[in-house]
Amino acid sequence: PRGLVNLGNTCYLNSVVQVLFATELAVAFLRRKADLERDLNRDNPLGLNGRVAASFYLLLLELAKPLEHPVSPREFKEVVGCCDEMFQGTAQQDAHDFLRTFLDRLHEDLNRVKRRCHTQATIESKGREEREVAREAWAQYTANNSSVVVDQFAFMEKSRLSCPHCGTISVRFSPMMSLELPMPPAAKGASSGDLLRLEDCLRFYTEVEVLDSESLWSCGGCQRKVAAKKQLSLWTAPTVLVITLKRFKTAAFLTGSYADKITREVLFGPELNLTDFLPASDNLTTYELIGIVNHQGTLNGGHYTADVKGRDSGVWYNFSDERVQLGDQYVPSLAYMLVYRRNPSRPKPKPTPSPGPAQPTPSPPSSSSSSLVSLFSSSAPVPSRGPQWGRAAGLAPPADTALPLPPTLAYPSAPSPFVPPAAAATLGGALQPS
Repeated sequence: PRGLVNLGNTCYLNSVVQVLFATELAVAFLRRKADLERDLNRDNPLGLNGRVAASFYLLLLELAKPLEHPVSPREFKEVVGCCDEMFQGTAQQDAHDFLRTFLDRLHEDLNRVKRRCHTQATIESKGREEREVAREAWAQYTANNSSVVVDQFAFMEKSRLSCPHCGTISVRFSPMMSLELPMPPAAKGASSGDLLRLEDCLRFYTEVEVLDSESLWSCGGCQRKVAAKKQLSLWTAPTVLVITLKRFKTAAFLTGSYADKITREVLFGPELNLTDFLPASDNLTTYELIGIVNHQGTLNGGHYTADVKGRDSGVWYNFSDERVQLGDQYVPSLAYMLVYRRNPSRPKPKPTPSPGPAQPTPSPPSSSSSSLVSLFSSSAPVPSRGPQWGRAAGLAPPADTALPLPPTLAYPSAPSPFVPPAAAATLGGALQPS
């Protein structure tokens, strides 16, 4: 595996890129380039004329090469800086903010919808069956949004509000690209003594809360602003699930604002089962942990690293900018973002469906200028396979050799019970990968 050069406090960017490299998104870029070139939307005013997709593609090509020296993400960072000025300089930024901005602009660059529908009103239940409302909300969203990013990361969140005066209930569904989980107070929700597990954060996320005086809800039944009861929950689950633990908190006082970081340990295992957090009819609920973005330090100064599981080898590696080493342990108090990949198998046996119709062969991309290569020309061939993690530089141990790791801190290599741990300067310019 190859590290990424730190361009001056860009560890947040490097860590997120390394984790994304292990997801289905990277597979789509490295193995299905023709599909992406067909999807490229250079006329989308919400995108960046395809430059985000092109710079990311070239960065992935470099990371996939079996070389030892690190890759410079300079061109990629310059393009992302055009998306949001906060990423233009060398100041430290939040990894979650970067991921959210990057996925949004990458989606717009690859949005298959060339002609958007007019903005429509928010869809509410108004007494209708929830599944009908959810289908309508998803149809409204996908009428304007369809991309490889939506295919892999998008899911639906359900919000339920109830009026304490007239009993009116409103249910809404919102598309999301990642899940932010609050951390319960130390006195709440720990399922095993003082230990806090990821599942406890999920339960806390779904707890009913009463809106405060600054967040009153305008009830459509009694036409009053009320302190409604609100409950969030998952309605669908994505292929790639990104969970961000809300470790950073701020509070406002008369004398100013206060910011702090929650360093409490959150324990998580090699698999995550969302059966208890999704509607009963959703059977694809088990996930495999493939990446962790860690943050050490405080709000005023810190460092991001990434732990990533190789797609082909299953070997865990730790990335700290240019430094790459075999993963030996992870620290629950540092985990900030967790990346899970949904397992294709169903937890409950189902009747074998009859074979469906053969899928049509994708048509080759046209020779028009709407292609990744035409935006950032590169003579490097696209690998026929994904990145060969653990094979470069002889870093992977022999197949019959077990890593001498403490069992309470070892990275999980297979499903097991929970084990607690102790670009381009101008559009159309040529950019040759190094």
